[in-house]
Parts: sequence; C-alpha cells; structure tokens
Amino acid sequence: MGTPLTLDAKREELKSDLEKYRSLPEYILDGAGSVIQRLVKPNEAQKRTTFLPPNASSQDEQSFPSFWLNGIVIALITFLIGGVIAALSNRSLNVEELKLTSWSAVTGALALIANKINIRAFLNTFRRSCADKMLRIEDIDDLSKWLRGKFSLLPPLIWGLLLGPILGWILYLNWQANHQAVGFHIGPFITLALSGIQAVWVGYYLIPFYLTFPTLLNRYQFDLYTLDPSSSEVVGRLSRLLSYAFYVTMAFIVQLTFGLAYVDVLTAETPAPAVIFSVLVWAPTIILFIAGQKK
Repeated sequence: MGTPLTLDAKREELKSDLEKYRSLPEYILDGAGSVIQRLVKPNEAQKRTTFLPPNASSQDEQSFPSFWLNGIVIALITFLIGGVIAALSNRSLNVEELKLTSWSAVTGALALIANKINIRAFLNTFRRSCADKMLRIEDIDDLSKWLRGKFSLLPPLIWGLLLGPILGWILYLNWQANHQAVGFHIGPFITLALSGIQAVWVGYYLIPFYLTFPTLLNRYQFDLYTLDPSSSEVVGRLSRLLSYAFYVTMAFIVQLTFGLAYVDVLTAETPAPAVIFSVLVWAPTIILFIAGQKK
C-alpha cells in the first residue's frame, strides 16, 4: 500500500477532478463545439490529444467555440431533424407547426446552456475557493465519491429518454387541442421529444447540486471565521452561488413560460399543462430561492 495522501494533496486531487467533470448536457454542447472547431480551425483542434478540452472550465480561453454558438448549432440540428422527418412522411410543416418546432428546438438548446452555466458555476466556485477550506480528509473523500456518482452519464441519459418523450407528448397533445389539429404529425413531435429530453436534464442536475447539496455541506468541516462563521469566504461564495443559479434558472423558466404561451400550449382552455408546469418547474425554483435565502 502506498503512503496516504496528506490533506493538501487531497485538496489538490479534488481540485484536479473538479476541472475534468462534465455533465451530460456539457458533453453534448462541447462535442458540438469540438466538431465545429475541427471543421473551421482544424489546427487548433489538432493541438489537443483529446477530442474535448481536458479542462471544461478554461476551454473558452483556448479558441474553443463558445457554448452559445454550439447551442445555436444544436438548435438548428434539432429543428432539422423534425423538419426532415416531416418531409419524409410526405407532410410538410404548416405555419403553426413551424412556430412550435422552432420554439422547441431553441428551448432545448437553451436548456443545455442553462445547465452548463449552472454546473460550471458550481464546480468553479468549489474549486477556486471552497476546496482549500476543507479541513478533513474524510470529508474530501466523501465529496469525491458523491461527485463521481452525480457525474455518471447513464442515469441522466435514462431519465431523459424516459421523461423527455412523455413531456413532449403532453405538450404536443395540448398544442393539438388548442389548434384543433387533426391527426398525429411525427415531425413536430420528434422535435418536442428531443427538446423535452434536454429540458429534463436541467431539473436532473439542478436538484442534487443546488437543492440537496447544501444539506450535504452540513456534514463537512470548513475553515471558517471563529467569531462570525457567517462572514467567512466559503459561506459568502456558496450563498452567491445559490443566488446565481436561481437567476439563471429563473431566466430559463420565464422564457419557457412565455414560449409555451406563445405557441398556445399554456392557455385557459387547457389548464392541465399549467398545473404540471407549476409542480415540476416553478415549485423547485421557489425551493431553490428559499434555500439561497437561508444559506
């Protein structure tokens, strides 16, 4: 057996791991960026020994395409998938279906972007200011184990594939009801299903990292100010992190709410989507806000 690592070595090991972690939506965004880079700037891409930049937090400083550009490309691909499938089914998209499909493709990409912003904020905050304040090796080991589990790719993939199409189906049925649409059109539904998968991932990562993680922190010991622990750097940064995640998530949800009304899914005539939307979207956001205020 090797010599056990010291506390400082454990801290450095944790910070190194925090640089490498990516959520599933980040792999999709960064994967699109890597393909764009290989097409537009192949020399820059060839400088790396890996397909993706090893450090997901500093990739924008390495001439890597912005995640906003990557999101636009993904939105376009999502839209085209629905459009091509519609064309292959010999039924082109009408004006209202074009509006629905365009909005859902953009919203799906925005979900990926919102997830990336929140996950990067979490990892960077902990790596830059909190990891060095941890006082016990067992706490670092426990956190490392927790992070490995949360960044496993299979669970979010399964949840997305299970719930995303269901979410898309609910939205599509209500859209049909509000437009007196006759028959099932697979093109718009496929785009809604793909966007639903991406939207599910926002909640999948938001709940553990921003709703349950503060409870996990109560088990750990940090280097805090003895006379006024609440004024410590760690507490201040974690509080700002929760507030930042709340604003990012709120911006996405506000866009989502107006968008659903714009494409006539949320209407007075069909209250079911509003109830589902309130329970699954607005309720967790309010809880996130309360958690940030209590921190």
